[in-house]
Amino acid sequence: MKHPHQQALDLYRAEPHQFITEKQAAKHLALSISLLQKQRHLQQGPPYYKIGRAVRYYLPDLIAFAESHRIEPRGSSSFLKSPQGV
Repeated sequence: MKHPHQQALDLYRAEPHQFITEKQAAKHLALSISLLQKQRHLQQGPPYYKIGRAVRYYLPDLIAFAESHRIEPRGSSSFLKSPQGV
């Protein structure tokens, strides 16, 4: 099973200008719909579009949002090179 972030990248490559629903956005970010709703209410989280009552997320914005929250622990590159992770 692919990681949700990889699924988003695959979808972006297939259709780079796609708007997705909040349910799809939550799935791609591996978050709950209620967390996305709370973040919108607090004016946090990924950028979104509101068209009437419909909320839509632009896939490239979601990917950029996810990338902006990526954390690489120090020494992680040496961990990845070690066959046993030690």
